Amino acid sequence: MVEIQRVAEFRKLTAHAQPSNFPTNPALADHCAIAIMQAKADPASFVRAVGEALWTHDLQIADEAVMADLLGSTGHDANAVLKAAKEDGTADIRMANSKDAIAADAIGAPAYVYQGEVFWGQDRLEYLDYMLASGRSGFTA
Repeated sequence: MVEIQRVAEFRKLTAHAQPSNFPTNPALADHCAIAIMQAKADPASFVRAVGEALWTHDLQIADEAVMADLLGSTGHDANAVLKAAKEDGTADIRMANSKDAIAADAIGAPAYVYQGEVFWGQDRLEYLDYMLASGRSGFTA
């Protein structure tokens, strides 16, 4: 569940509407987040750093050196995570996650699904924020 405070913090970020490195291939970042979770660690700070790297700092998140810097700066062992990210099983988990997202109608990123309702794009965070604050039930098709 997304906390209202986290939604408010996300909205405070300065973002490039059209970063020079977008669209990009998010596979390495995704694989790193999966590897962190597989190691029973919390990927939240890393995932946030990846989003900021792309949208705030206009960095290429498909670059392994950028990932290593982000992993290290968020307290993760960059070498261990990058090694695990390259394992075949990690790609399989990403594929399963993608299939689950498609089944939930989360067809893009960022997408937030709460009570079956999909909020697609950072410009929809206001609606998710309202839903959480008001306690209303999700709208589903």
